[in-house]
Amino acid sequence: IASTQEGEILQEMLDHFKVRHYFQADLIFTSDCISHQRESVDKPTETFWRVVRARSGIDEPTVLPLVGNSLRTDAPAVRFGHPVVLLDTCGHQRPYLTLHPLLFFCRSTPAVERVLVRLGLPS
Repeated sequence: IASTQEGEILQEMLDHFKVRHYFQADLIFTSDCISHQRESVDKPTETFWRVVRARSGIDEPTVLPLVGNSLRTDAPAVRFGHPVVLLDTCGHQRPYLTLHPLLFFCRSTPAVERVLVRLGLPS
């Protein structure tokens, strides 16, 4: 998980929805957990994604897709080579962006899963 949520709030959300067991604790990245006193590191900056790749041990951004719902904080990851799957249930976001080969818009979670499988992730 790479999130702009504060770490504590994200942990509460994982507990509330009973999905914490799906995620490795050391692979949950929030801006507040990777920032330090001298520098704020936030999505959608390149530094944020460089830290996520380094800490996850994944050098190639094309094998680290991002699933999100924000044009502002998620879509910019395509500039750094990450596939981005935006969950846009209403279909309002797509018209605002020029299509990019690493940017996918989905209107449902089954559609997100189909894109991730097409990108090579296990189903």
